[in-house]
Amino acid sequence: LTREEIRVAIEESHPASVPVASHCVGGLGLDWALELGLDTLEHAYHITPAQVEKLSVSRTALVLTPGAVLSRERVQKLPTTLITGHLGEREMMFRSMASTIKGGIPFAVGTDGMHGNLVQDILYLVELGASNVQALRAATSYGAQTCGIGHETGSLAPGKLADVIVVGGNPLEDPGTLRNIMAVFKNGKLMHGHAFRELTGQGLAHGAHPIP
Repeated sequence: LTREEIRVAIEESHPASVPVASHCVGGLGLDWALELGLDTLEHAYHITPAQVEKLSVSRTALVLTPGAVLSRERVQKLPTTLITGHLGEREMMFRSMASTIKGGIPFAVGTDGMHGNLVQDILYLVELGASNVQALRAATSYGAQTCGIGHETGSLAPGKLADVIVVGGNPLEDPGTLRNIMAVFKNGKLMHGHAFRELTGQGLAHGAHPIP
């Protein structure tokens, strides 16, 4: 897209309260998006230090999707013409995403085309330098905020939807325990109750670890 096309898309959408997102990995397009007021920037695989600085003072929210490029299993399933390029740029993309985290920029996490693998993306965030708490917030409170529904969900607070997963373990110590889902509550209603007896009484009361 040209700079003018990006400008028109944003200027026509915002008066109608429609946010604008962009798949943007870097380059001149990323500069234009930040200058013109993009709402959410997805990927940022090739963001530069100068662009990290611009992003830090912009109103644009960042959504990192590390699994789409760091998962060798996923990359090997790409068209053969793309595999070599992805593997050759893997370390560069790792450094770029790590620089945004090191720069203190808030971020949400998405799966891109890796649906169902959000836990792995959270683990990649930790590899990129995020703390366990930062990585968990990216998938919960900041993720909800980025989607414009932070007033409804994303954290446990009075007046918000009681959407809760119960896992076997403490994700603040090991985010990988998010794979061990034992129960799911949707708006306070139990939806899935694997080993639910273990979660009642003492087990649930003394094993709860809300994200700060």
